[in-house]
Amino acid sequence: MKIKNATIEFSNGSAIVKYPITPLILLEIKKNSLFNFQEMLFEDNLPSFFQKGNISISSESTNAAGFKDNEEFDIDPSQWQILGIEADDRLYPTFFLLRKEGKLPGSLKKAMLDFAVSRSTKSENLSKETEGQIKEVLSDILDLGADGEINEGQLENVVGKFISTIESKNQQNNPSTVIEKFLVDNNIPVDKENDCYYYTVKFKEYNWNVELGFSADKLDLIMYSSVSFKTIENITDLTLVDINELNQVIDKGHYEIDIDEQILYFKNEATINFLLFEVQLKKLVEESYAAMKVILPVLLKKYPDNISFFV
Repeated sequence: MKIKNATIEFSNGSAIVKYPITPLILLEIKKNSLFNFQEMLFEDNLPSFFQKGNISISSESTNAAGFKDNEEFDIDPSQWQILGIEADDRLYPTFFLLRKEGKLPGSLKKAMLDFAVSRSTKSENLSKETEGQIKEVLSDILDLGADGEINEGQLENVVGKFISTIESKNQQNNPSTVIEKFLVDNNIPVDKENDCYYYTVKFKEYNWNVELGFSADKLDLIMYSSVSFKTIENITDLTLVDINELNQVIDKGHYEIDIDEQILYFKNEATINFLLFEVQLKKLVEESYAAMKVILPVLLKKYPDNISFFV
């Protein structure tokens, strides 16, 4: 593999090569697992698009013998490990870089445990009890004897084992049980048909229906919040413009209109993580509730004499 426009740094028997990349090059690295790429080894998920990017890789200095700054040279990707990727001036470090910089101190086992817990629960508001359960699961996986029995070169397989074991362990939980407990705890009366839950939300003078269920492959939790509408004049084209504008400014979910059935609905969904299912469910409900609270008053205020909603 040819590397261009690289800078090279040698230190303590190792070499660090840094060179510019584009989203297309990153896609190739991901697709072919170049430099032993595994996204789970990054502190955060990588962006798909960026304007300017760099990648830093590391190996033994013998694998960079004869390399010089800004000269083109051949490299064996299997002998190199990614330290980090920069995208639009933001650094996405890997476990290896965090460890190298002393940000994951202690034994290798402790560092791996801390990293895996942080990676698995990133941006999720988990209770201390849940975090403790995650640590117990990971600690069991990492219980491989004395510290040092795992070396840095084996880390990819071990971290991969973290994720697969956690998911396997938590697939034993029944998401329907979590949903039903949530509905009961929040005093929400529902009708259930197969694996779908139906209920009506009332907020001030506004009402709308909710359908909560799963994708066909059971991998996604999907929520539809809907309301029927009538118009005195044909203002569908105008409302479509309003909805498209709202869709451009919201981060989660999207609004749609079924013109033939005259139904306005908001759809949001999440790929199920069994470990974090309670958090995902709560967020989904909150997103849906907030979305409907926004759009109904907006449309009624804008078209007070031309549109009405009913369930």
